[in-house]
Amino acid sequence: MSESQSKGNVGIVSELYRAYNDGDHDRAREFLADDVEWTNAFGTVHGPDAVVEASFLEGDDRTYVIDVDEYLDAGDTVVAFGSFDVTAADGATHEIELVHRFDLSDGEIVRFRGYPDSRKLEPFMGPEAAATDLMTAENAAVVGEHDLDFVDEAYAEDVVVHMIRAGDDDPVGSRDDVKTVYRDWLDAFPDLEIEVHATVAQDDVVMQYFTFHGTHDGEFRGIEPTGTEIAVNGFHMRRIEDGAVVEMASVASMADLIQQLELEYPLSA
Repeated sequence: MSESQSKGNVGIVSELYRAYNDGDHDRAREFLADDVEWTNAFGTVHGPDAVVEASFLEGDDRTYVIDVDEYLDAGDTVVAFGSFDVTAADGATHEIELVHRFDLSDGEIVRFRGYPDSRKLEPFMGPEAAATDLMTAENAAVVGEHDLDFVDEAYAEDVVVHMIRAGDDDPVGSRDDVKTVYRDWLDAFPDLEIEVHATVAQDDVVMQYFTFHGTHDGEFRGIEPTGTEIAVNGFHMRRIEDGAVVEMASVASMADLIQQLELEYPLSA
């Protein structure tokens, strides 16, 4: 008899969580029946291999840890109450409450039902995760590293652009136009940083509310450098298909910028 079995079914479930948090695939399989049925907010799978593939979320910059606060021991059924803690690529940790039910037979888990707060979990899985990851990568590459080539790499050739360039009547309609807008900001504010206040993802669309911070050390659309530190609010929207941006919009509050640079509207191109 294994140590976990000697502790009863709660011990088996507890050891499964330990294996999950340790990323130990082989150890996790030991607790699963060959015909295990595993259901959570995203569907049902059968068999240990499918369970491990569906549950061990890998291949990205996030970490996932289950923290159990309480077990309810009902013999062949064990219910766990706790949280699913997701640490995102930016270091922020999000706590998602969960309730897990396990049905066991002869020391093996034969059925699982998971009840996480799926509304909070969605941004980290499926198309929502892909959209959020790409938006995060764009901020890091373009704003953080001044890597405008990222636009060519991440945007579809026929991307649909919903954006205007203040002070310029020419439309913004291509990847090159998007790079021009970014270049305007990066040349004028070489220390530009983006502070993301909120990110919301639904299906293949992600939206962010952010603030641009920087120092006006370069010419900006005809405005000579003032040395002024700015904080300009804005929004991003990106729609993702097959790993590429197929539709985008970005809006920065020019009213904020004009006020902080003590300028008069309209700006010259």
